[in-house]
Amino acid sequence: MFLSKYNLLEEDKRRRLEMEFVEVFSYIRIYLVNKENVYSSIKKASQYTSKEMNEELNKLLIRIDEDKTIVPFLDFGHYFKNKVIDEVMIALYQMVDGGYSENFINQFINVFDEFKARSNNEALFKRYSKMGTINQMSLVGSGYLMFVMLLVIINIIGDLTNGF
Repeated sequence: MFLSKYNLLEEDKRRRLEMEFVEVFSYIRIYLVNKENVYSSIKKASQYTSKEMNEELNKLLIRIDEDKTIVPFLDFGHYFKNKVIDEVMIALYQMVDGGYSENFINQFINVFDEFKARSNNEALFKRYSKMGTINQMSLVGSGYLMFVMLLVIINIIGDLTNGF
């Protein structure tokens, strides 16, 4: 039971970091559009992150310093266990490998915008699902309240007819 709780906490952390990924890479996108290179964009955007995401981005930067291949980008993407994040990281690496080109920037922006829209839709769906559950609970509560009131009224009428 303890191990499953740890897995749940780890998965929750990963989901929060995935949501933060959208925010951080929005900053990276801004830096890239302003003609910053990928490395400095990641470094500057890491200032606006939480402690956990900052650690992951710093690991990525250290790995990029050590290894100039696509491997650090893929490892960073695999951490989130989301294939679309892998695609975003591949598009980001293509900008490193191919140089600063409008085609690579547009590809990165398209892939990232698609991921951002998908994650926003998932968050909206979860919110609506929670609201639907709350709505159903309120209906069940009001039905229970009506049933109790009906029993009380029947009991009062029964007492009045019996002469109490």
